Amino acid sequence: MVRDDNFSQKIKCLYPGDTFLMEPLSDHVTWKIGGPADVLHMPSSVPHLKNVLEIIVEKEVPLTIIGRGSNLLVLDKGVRGLVVKLSRLKDIRVEGNEILASAGVSLPYLSRIALENSLSGLEFAVGIPAGTAGAVINNAGAHGGSMQDIVKDVTVMDLSGEIRILDYQDLAFGYRQSSLKNRKNYIVLKARLGLQKDHRHRIRDKMERYMEHRRQTQPLGAATAGCVFSNPKEGAAGYFIERAGFKGHRIGDAKVSTRHANFIINTGNAKARDVLILMDKIKRKVHENFGIILENEIQILGQGSEDFGR
Repeated sequence: MVRDDNFSQKIKCLYPGDTFLMEPLSDHVTWKIGGPADVLHMPSSVPHLKNVLEIIVEKEVPLTIIGRGSNLLVLDKGVRGLVVKLSRLKDIRVEGNEILASAGVSLPYLSRIALENSLSGLEFAVGIPAGTAGAVINNAGAHGGSMQDIVKDVTVMDLSGEIRILDYQDLAFGYRQSSLKNRKNYIVLKARLGLQKDHRHRIRDKMERYMEHRRQTQPLGAATAGCVFSNPKEGAAGYFIERAGFKGHRIGDAKVSTRHANFIINTGNAKARDVLILMDKIKRKVHENFGIILENEIQILGQGSEDFGR
């Protein structure tokens, strides 16, 4: 727990409806796994966020930023300091062929806004449960498309509260990554997306095809964090995990999906330790059988189970 009670109480007094002490992070990530945050704060505006940053910089409190929690494994002892969740920053503005989307806007909702405005380019995102900020940071993608194809610029705030705009060239996009992934001093506030006009029926048809493919190949509706491992250059990670015999394999309540082997499902009350042991077994066997080193696509936060999966 944060020792500086003055810090947590100051934020709690300023924003009582947006601040939660010892909040279980399992309630804030799609995997439904993880211990508590010392303090969880959910800002409803950018000035609100800036005020909170001023407090924690003054108090030297550890800061963790999360979005909609769709690719996170929170460890069993939780996260120390302040966790800021950006899911309440949901402003959207359509400007001609561009959409300006705040950090907490979900990609499925964003893709529907694009459809309503006859804008093509976001169809790939219709089934990705990420928010805009996380999607940009991790260059989320599917069906041959990704965020790097549509991002024009990103507005960020540093820990001093200064706001700046990063152009496409500043973002250094790569497979499931960008330069923002290791820039912990930047908080993504919004992204400007460049799209193209098209007939609405063509956009809708593509979105429906992508969603049907997901229904056929992924465990939709289950508690997962999406793909656990990045695809190696040799092919799809799920293919090698399946060939290694892990479909349906489980540790505790953590189970490899029988539909897509690169998904691990929380079947009830899985612990982060269960997931990490299972991930470790998968990595070892895939390396032993195929000489392939699987890299995590999920991000791991917090304390506990430190011996596994890092």
